[in-house]
Amino acid sequence: MNGALVDELVGRPGLADGYPIVSGTDYLNGVLQARPSSALDDNLTTAWTTKFDSQVGATATVTNPALLSFDRLRLSVINDREHSVPTALNLTLDDGIVRTVPVPEIPTVDELGNVATVEIPTGQLSSRVVRISIASERAVTTKEYFSGGQRILPIAIAEFGLPTRVGATPATLPSLCRTDLLKLDGQPQGFALEGTVANALARSPIALVPCGASPASVSRLDVGDHQLETAKGLDTGIDIDSVELRTVPVTPVTAATDVPVTSATETGTNSYSVTIENSTVPFWLVLGQSLSEGWSATVRGGPSLGSPTLIDGFANGWLIDPAVTGSTFTVDITWAPQKFVWAGLAFSAPWLVGLCAAALVLTMRRRRGVISPAEATDPALVASFDSYSVTLAERLGLIAIVTSVAALVGGLGVALAMATVSALLVWNRRRSAVAALVVLASIGGIVVLYTGLQYRRQFPNGVEWPAGFWFAHQLGLVAVLTVASETLIRWFLRTRSKTTQSASDANQMNDGSTLTR
Repeated sequence: MNGALVDELVGRPGLADGYPIVSGTDYLNGVLQARPSSALDDNLTTAWTTKFDSQVGATATVTNPALLSFDRLRLSVINDREHSVPTALNLTLDDGIVRTVPVPEIPTVDELGNVATVEIPTGQLSSRVVRISIASERAVTTKEYFSGGQRILPIAIAEFGLPTRVGATPATLPSLCRTDLLKLDGQPQGFALEGTVANALARSPIALVPCGASPASVSRLDVGDHQLETAKGLDTGIDIDSVELRTVPVTPVTAATDVPVTSATETGTNSYSVTIENSTVPFWLVLGQSLSEGWSATVRGGPSLGSPTLIDGFANGWLIDPAVTGSTFTVDITWAPQKFVWAGLAFSAPWLVGLCAAALVLTMRRRRGVISPAEATDPALVASFDSYSVTLAERLGLIAIVTSVAALVGGLGVALAMATVSALLVWNRRRSAVAALVVLASIGGIVVLYTGLQYRRQFPNGVEWPAGFWFAHQLGLVAVLTVASETLIRWFLRTRSKTTQSASDANQMNDGSTLTR
């Protein structure tokens, strides 16, 4: 948003009042105090602060009501470790000719907020409009926590050093009635801003008050659909975040005097029991949870209260008539979808127990059935147990399959890791131990790196926090793919072994030999 528009909205005097204006959009995003006019207010505690990254080309335009004549700039720049500094400026005047002036060397200091002032000879110049842009800079960088890369810090110019200055801002916002902010059914509505300039520049909430001959405060809406349209903040400089529509009752509303006595008990994680006594007139029973059809309310020993109604913009409500329920009764409120969760857990539990028991039994049987090579007397039989008779091409094929899948789901890094892991699984008979070690290392690496990086970089809390730990996804994929690969490779090798063993047995019987098991 143009800084000159911000100055106009807060009531800063402009050209009509005999003061210059400073326009430009190249200032720090979201920081209105960093707009260009802060470099022409004769105040070293404020500054025109450019955006991050390359500052070359950042521009501020000074328009003065009368001709400006000068032969030098007394430039003041913040030169602490959190700001870059300009090394040359481009000055464009009314005649369109660009004059490039070098800025004397300004060293960076550790003291935050330090301001350095230098004299810049420009030669005799005269113009009503002076366009100042950054021609070159000495960059000061910082490590950006989100990507881990280096970013160039902004330039902050406290004063341009021109022989003029902008007018002072008032304490309160101007009470100008505007009709370009909001329309109701296509009709402009009058509103005025109400608040302090300090709050407005800090982007704190300020009031929007109805005004004009037909203020929005007395608008009446008929039954049916209506369209409420607000202007774009980038166009007007004002963001309308919320509008309250309120119904004014024709007759005054008095507080209820015959309110029933209620007592609520939480009977479970997602259920409540509400006892109601001495009810005489219809009333609303409200549950302060987000509106959902999943909530059901039933009179104990009586009928259901039906679907909930939206109350207070979010809550669930049921209209109860004592003529139907009686004056004293109990309402049971439950979250119905929870029944499906419990049913799923009840269905899954026996399977989990059964799978664990089956795994235990199979493990015990396999241990009992293992044939010791030392006790076997048939050399051919011993060889069949010691080797899966898998060719090199088959092993390389397994590695290629695993690597291709890893590249498809995880990229190059995961593919390289899984190529190594699959090679170990194919050529190592202790595949289960190798897979377990890889999974433990992956999960452990996630925990260690999460803890270490958070301690070192202090990532701020927010929705983008997980993005600071990009490696977690890759390590998690390695763990999952390792388990899947070990299962695939074990199945293939066992299948291949059985095929080879069957062929070997057949050959021995054809030769008239005896196979002893």
